[in-house]
Amino acid sequence: HDGLQTWMEVYPCVPAGFDAVLARAVDEAGFESLLAGPRRVEVFTELPSCA
Repeated sequence: HDGLQTWMEVYPCVPAGFDAVLARAVDEAGFESLLAGPRRVEVFTELPSCA
C-alpha cells in the first residue's frame, strides 16, 4: 500500500562464505543506492523433527 516492495531470493545449498561474496557483489554494484531503505538479509534453517 505504500509503494514499497519486498523481494525474496532463495539460494538452496550454498557453500560456506556465500553471504560475504553476495554482500561484496551488492556493494561493488552500488545496489544500495537504488533502494528506498536498507537491504535486510534473513537466514532460515530447517529444524530437525522431534518425532
